[in-house]
Amino acid sequence: MSAAFPPVPLVIPCVDIQSGRAVRLFEGDPERETVYFESPLDAARHWASLGAGLLHLVDLDAATGRGENRGVIGQIVQELGVPVEVGGGIRDRESAEALLAAGVQRVVIGTAAVKTPELVSDLLAAHGPERLATIQPELAGD
Repeated sequence: MSAAFPPVPLVIPCVDIQSGRAVRLFEGDPERETVYFESPLDAARHWASLGAGLLHLVDLDAATGRGENRGVIGQIVQELGVPVEVGGGIRDRESAEALLAAGVQRVVIGTAAVKTPELVSDLLAAHGPERLATIQPELAGD
């Protein structure tokens, strides 16, 4: 008789991208960052080399309205061949569809799911639930 193994949690490494670098923010403050890799592509390569089966990228510049990092996100998607989900600053259909067209597996809709729930409905209708991750607005609170 074989013993059952406990379920293995899915660990999804995250690469936060700000000003073209892989960073971590102190208490969410974009002015207080620690740079872990000068290149987000190198950060993604690091996680892929350790066996990551999925990468979560956050475009902090898009999230804060200070630009975007779609170019490097596209490089990561094209070079690594590891599924990638992206969040941060996806506030309209055009932004979501540009990322999906670049090969991103799934877009993550945060604040926009609460402020413009029709965006979620539109994206679900156009791309299906496997291409979209979001919060449920009724769970978001104030």
